[in-house]
Amino acid sequence: MGHAVVKKKSLSAEEHAVILLEHATAKEQWDYLQVEVPPMIRSRVLETAKLIQFSRSVRERIGLKKNRHF
Repeated sequence: MGHAVVKKKSLSAEEHAVILLEHATAKEQWDYLQVEVPPMIRSRVLETAKLIQFSRSVRERIGLKKNRHF
């Protein structure tokens, strides 16, 4: 009897970056990057994660400034 091979859907660099940022520690992030992310897109995933993190911090700061005016 043959076994059915289930191919996982390939995630985009952005999807991997979002998942990467959900990991709490740097070690967990590193492990995810090394195990789950294909080598050819690792640098793109890291850059995308940095941009997402920066964008979130800017939004948070803008939100804080808006709240101070009230």
